[in-house]
Amino acid sequence: MIKPDAVERKLIYPILNVIFEEGLCVCFISERIASSDLIFKHYQEHLIANNDIEKRLREYYVDKTVVLAIIKGDNAINRVRKLIGSTDPSLSSKESIRGKWGMDSFLQAEKENRSCRNLIHSADSLSNAIREIKIWFPEFNIHNFIA
Repeated sequence: MIKPDAVERKLIYPILNVIFEEGLCVCFISERIASSDLIFKHYQEHLIANNDIEKRLREYYVDKTVVLAIIKGDNAINRVRKLIGSTDPSLSSKESIRGKWGMDSFLQAEKENRSCRNLIHSADSLSNAIREIKIWFPEFNIHNFIA
C-alpha cells in the first residue's frame, strides 16, 4: 500500500519504479479512497493492542487516497520489505524507499500524537499478504495467484 503521504507528495511512480527495477511484477494495482472500515480491518491487530491508534489511523488514512498493489516474484515479500526500509523512516538506509523519501520519525509522530508518515506498507508474511489482499480486493481469486 502506498500511503496517503506518498500519494500527496506524488511519489507513486518513483516508488513503483524501485519495485520494477528490482525485477518484481506489479500484477494488480488500484487507487482507492480509504474508508474507516477497510483501514480498521487492515490494522485490526494494532487496534486491539492500542486504544489510541484509532484516532491516528482515522486522521492519517480515512477519506484519503491510497494505492494498493499486489506484487509477485521470487521471495517478493522479503525483497519488497528490504526495498522499503525500516518502519521508522529516520532509521532507514538511504538506499531504501523510506530512506530516500521519508521525512518523518516515530519520535516526532509520538510527540505529535499521530501516525508516522512512512510512505508505504508491505505485508510481513504470506499469511498477512493473503489476509490484506482479501480485505482490499475481495473479488481477487488469491488461490489462482499463489498456485
